[in-house]
Amino acid sequence: MVPWRARCGAIVAAILTVIVPPTPAGAADMSKTLRTAYIAAETGFDPAASSDIYSDSVQRAIFDTLYGFDYLTRPYRRTMHTATATGKKNLILALRKIGDDAAVPLLGHIARFEPNADVRREAEWTLRQWAGDDKAPARATKAKQAVRTIEEANGVEDAG
Repeated sequence: MVPWRARCGAIVAAILTVIVPPTPAGAADMSKTLRTAYIAAETGFDPAASSDIYSDSVQRAIFDTLYGFDYLTRPYRRTMHTATATGKKNLILALRKIGDDAAVPLLGHIARFEPNADVRREAEWTLRQWAGDDKAPARATKAKQAVRTIEEANGVEDAG
């Protein structure tokens, strides 16, 4: 036996389906449509897993990179030109969650050269947390060196 609330709900849903017709889906924005022709099919859009030229060309068209190069400076310098301050903070949070010691040079660069003070503080705070972490000694050593470099660049002397 079906409870009366379930029956009422089914009746109301059926009535609404008849009274309110479904709206058709809007057409795709043609300025965001990628039209290309390839001899072979792409293998996927995961940048880490794809290895063919067709997938790579589509990925370059649809994914934004968080960094680029400042070609007007000598030597060339890597810059984070497309990310907003919020995007950069999200990048730092993601690096913090991953916790890989390969992220230390990038965090050190952000802590030294980022124009936004909030983003600089976030990167430096992450490095200081990692420098005091005894569970990952290799990362702690790299983070201590990065913090020392930041302090030297800012003119802060270590007492002792």
